[in-house]
Amino acid sequence: MPFLKIKYDRTKTLSRLAEERVIRNGFRPGVYDTANNSEKYIGEYRNDKKHGKGIQTYENGTIYEGDWANGKRNGHGILSKLLCHNERQRIYTGLWKNDKPTGFGLLVYDNGGVYEGEFKKGLRHGVGSMYYPTGAIYLGRWNRDKRDGIGRFVIGSSGNFYEGEYKDNSKNGRGRFFHLATGQIQEGVWYDDQAQVTVFRDDDKRRPFAQYRTPYPMPPLRLKYPREIYNERALEVMELAKIYHEQNPPELNIN
Repeated sequence: MPFLKIKYDRTKTLSRLAEERVIRNGFRPGVYDTANNSEKYIGEYRNDKKHGKGIQTYENGTIYEGDWANGKRNGHGILSKLLCHNERQRIYTGLWKNDKPTGFGLLVYDNGGVYEGEFKKGLRHGVGSMYYPTGAIYLGRWNRDKRDGIGRFVIGSSGNFYEGEYKDNSKNGRGRFFHLATGQIQEGVWYDDQAQVTVFRDDDKRRPFAQYRTPYPMPPLRLKYPREIYNERALEVMELAKIYHEQNPPELNIN
């Protein structure tokens, strides 16, 4: 009976072939978990899956250091990227679930913005604070990466701020806008960031010595589609005029 010949992949080293035939458990230093040698994992295994504490280096240069469960990032971990001179810049620090930020964490954006709060499946969801590169700050509720619910938005340049209801990233519902320069409060209803019905009143805390109401002009309300609305109203007037003339024909004056 002839001996069976086993075919080997000559592109892989003997140590790599032996490693693939062993179920990994415990700590393994410098184990390549993919065919791409630019990705590297150092840490603990269980049943041949990353489980426990470990460090993963990805092909795009980012590095994850933290907890793993069944081959996925689960628990607390830090995602960072390499800069020049082997320095690291943190991208996300916080809780993970199924490879995505879920729970409380801190995310730093490429444009300099910073979000600190709750996440769900990698999106801002729950209660959190967003610090924008312009200096503006939003503190409140989020829904699938959008401002949604009760929140406060502070304008960085003037310090004026709005507190009230949000929907789909815009002011929608009841709210109050504080004008710090004049010491007044604009309170009412907003729709898609536009004030619909509002009332101005003096803020007693910011104008303790005011004897008279400060004259403050109401902001102009502009129609979104003025030409279309004008044409629609003109057609209605022409139709009414036609009906009127049909019902009230002019009397003929025959001499």
